[in-house]
Amino acid sequence: MEISYTVEVPIGHRLSNYNGRCAHLHGHNYFFTVYVQGNVDGGGLVMDYSALKKVMHDAILDKLDHAMVLFFGDPAVDAVRGLQSRMVTITVQPSAENLATLVYNMLRDREILVTKVVVCETSKSSAIADKTDRSVRIKEVWSEVATPSRT
Repeated sequence: MEISYTVEVPIGHRLSNYNGRCAHLHGHNYFFTVYVQGNVDGGGLVMDYSALKKVMHDAILDKLDHAMVLFFGDPAVDAVRGLQSRMVTITVQPSAENLATLVYNMLRDREILVTKVVVCETSKSSAIADKTDRSVRIKEVWSEVATPSRT
């Protein structure tokens, strides 16, 4: 059996190695849909939706909500850090594909039996991650008080 849960997260990003409009700082209201597999328990559930919601909040929203997500080698990192704004640096370019993989990894790290993560960047485009790429990770999380936390 498989269940899903969707959360909307506003995130800023840019693709620093891209030759086009996505090379500029911009944002999206991403929709992350997580699919979880398991056996139905005695109460009729694969997983309690409130527990899945809490894990998604802890793993995704607490770090990515209203943050600028950048590749850790992006020259824009220093400028955003200077603004003392929310920022997350990751080990890869923050494309929809890599954000899907990042969330997949974050949930797997919490031992959630995720089968796939679908990230809709717009109403017409999405990326699907259905396997782990351990190189896709968060490097640092910067809050409004410009103090990094490493994860």
